[in-house]
Amino acid sequence: MDKTYIALMKAADHIEANPDYFNFSTVVVPKNLSQHGCAIGWTAFFFERTKIRRWFRKVVPGVFCLASDETSEEMFGVDQGEFFRRMASLQLWFRIKPLDCALALRQYAARYHGIPESVQRIFQCPTIHLPRPAESPGGLGTRLMRRLLATVD
Repeated sequence: MDKTYIALMKAADHIEANPDYFNFSTVVVPKNLSQHGCAIGWTAFFFERTKIRRWFRKVVPGVFCLASDETSEEMFGVDQGEFFRRMASLQLWFRIKPLDCALALRQYAARYHGIPESVQRIFQCPTIHLPRPAESPGGLGTRLMRRLLATVD
């Protein structure tokens, strides 16, 4: 499964469950779940950002890591500007509404990082067409419907 897909979905879950910790203007990657973060910051947090210190343009030891273009390019394959344009095309208000951001992150994951094969297989199962009771040739549903309609008229 794509690591970026998982990080995007975890970030969306966290922002949805804790909307007060989402702030678009916060450009740091949170160190823990009780800090504020933006869409890229929360995704980087769940992408195990401790293993990717080289991604951050500026690191102030013990203080914070900035979510930068390098972070965006490594996770999403595009710079921040393109990431934000894509997000805005999915949900216009993602910058100011945490729930819209969570929805946009899920849509972004599905569109640009693909739905995992294990989930795709569920939707690729063959389905069996079952006729509706009214279409069935003389089944119980049809007789019952005729009786009910006869009593109403």
